[in-house]
Amino acid sequence: EAGRMLRESHEHSPQRADIALQLARCEIEAGRVPEARALLQELVADHPNFAAALVELSKLDLDDGQYEQAAELLSRAVTADPSSDAAWYNLAIARERLGRADEAAEPLAKWNELQQARLRLREQLDRIKSDPADIDARVTAGEICLAIGDAAQALRHFTAALGQNPDHAAALEGMNRLNNLSTAGAADPHATQSGGIRP
Repeated sequence: EAGRMLRESHEHSPQRADIALQLARCEIEAGRVPEARALLQELVADHPNFAAALVELSKLDLDDGQYEQAAELLSRAVTADPSSDAAWYNLAIARERLGRADEAAEPLAKWNELQQARLRLREQLDRIKSDPADIDARVTAGEICLAIGDAAQALRHFTAALGQNPDHAAALEGMNRLNNLSTAGAADPHATQSGGIRP
């Protein structure tokens, strides 16, 4: 039922990358890998920096033993979205399977670093949930998001902090850092739509 609805949505809005990605994932779950691969290849051709699509396509390559091709896709994914846990984790797997354990160490360390950062972020979000007026927790959450490359969430947290105190020095500094990032170049809007971590 979900697959049928996604196929209909994709037919009506083929330009919607998010729908195409969901449909590809649905096809994979249903065992229709060739259909999923075709969708993902088209999606990556149209949106070369769409990290989640790059990750999903790389997983199919990993399953098929195409480790070099998977590693190339995953290198593109971590460049497009440095906050993608799935991209770093699978890049480590691809390099390990290529017999390049030394090169697998870096993405694995990055994946571990992201996991630790997300634990710290959850702690701050719990603080915010307990006390929505905890401006320091909001700023810290923004700083963590900025550090892991999730600019959209960093913006959300810094904006909320400045909504409470427009003169908060750390929140203003965080916004300045975000502005510096945005002036360095606009990213593909699909780049940070990452997939889940492959077990």
